[in-house]
Amino acid sequence: PTTGVKVAVRCRPMSKREEQLGSKVCVSVNPAKAQITISDLKNERETPKLFTFDHSYGSESVQPQVFEELGTPLLERALEGINGTIFAYGQTGSGKTWTMMGIESDPGLIPQLNSKLFSRLREVKEGETSSNATVEFLL
Repeated sequence: PTTGVKVAVRCRPMSKREEQLGSKVCVSVNPAKAQITISDLKNERETPKLFTFDHSYGSESVQPQVFEELGTPLLERALEGINGTIFAYGQTGSGKTWTMMGIESDPGLIPQLNSKLFSRLREVKEGETSSNATVEFLL
């Protein structure tokens, strides 16, 4: 398995308040190239800024997709004994809690990781191997 830091960006949809204020979208996402482009809407002559990541998700992205691409590889490495971390960073209201926790009917990364981890550990036959899981959640 590969090691190192992977960086992903997920752009949330506009809030109802932003829509009511007539705000305009200034970020476009190209998931195929893992890129986002930020445009200066006040100065259309300004060249848009292009950023490339390991993964990029637009406002149409869904929790299962994010888990499959980010959570599953982390889980597989954890089951091989390799430590992993998911670090969510961003401005208040940017969607960190949604991506990490979700809701009961549409769980985020943490509930999905926990569910899959303990499901996989139950699959191991007793006596084949032993496991010890330690999970930390920091706010």
